[in-house]
Amino acid sequence: NLLSLKQYGTIEFRRMHATLDSDFVSAWTWFCVGFVEKFSQPCMFHRYLYPFVGGETSMEAGLGHFVDAQNNATIEDLSNIMCNGDDPCMPPSAFDKLFCNRF
Repeated sequence: NLLSLKQYGTIEFRRMHATLDSDFVSAWTWFCVGFVEKFSQPCMFHRYLYPFVGGETSMEAGLGHFVDAQNNATIEDLSNIMCNGDDPCMPPSAFDKLFCNRF
């Protein structure tokens, strides 16, 4: 939930569904912690934060940019950001467990 981002500088993670699958719970934990760690890095702000809520951007314009970004986003993009590069924040196996149902 990103509604509180501009007002409070925070985001909200909604709870996941109930499960007895401990690997899934572990993967969800990896994702939540990794997401915060990755996107709270100042180098990520210009690409993933400021176009939506930064500077002179109005809330309406920011939401318009956000809708466009959501419509063009892919699971592969998210996987590359979270699992690859110089600073991965979660193991690819955890990402796959959550989003690709490969296990």
